[in-house]
Amino acid sequence: MGQADPAIALTALQRIETAGLHALASMDEALDILRDGDGHTVGRGGATAQDVVTLVESFTVAGGPTVDADIDEAAWKLLPAEPAAVGYRVLAEALTNVRRHAPETRYVKVSVRTE
Repeated sequence: MGQADPAIALTALQRIETAGLHALASMDEALDILRDGDGHTVGRGGATAQDVVTLVESFTVAGGPTVDADIDEAAWKLLPAEPAAVGYRVLAEALTNVRRHAPETRYVKVSVRTE
């Protein structure tokens, strides 16, 4: 393509570069969510099942919808530290998104279990 029409090749390369930069920005955002203010991974020891329960309770107390939390502590303890920290952050982000994008929601179900 570059030999036949260099202008089209240049446009394609610019699009590829833009897509790559967007992908990197998305990855940076994901990593930022998983890091605290000091740049250390949140929950190096892993988030505990109690951390998850506390997160859910604080969401409800702060005026959020009723949250039905079914947290299997034995299942949560099976998670290594990093996946536990990621799971906690994903749940925090999901609850934040409920509050931000679905403010009329009255009920949220959170379930952590093995199957």
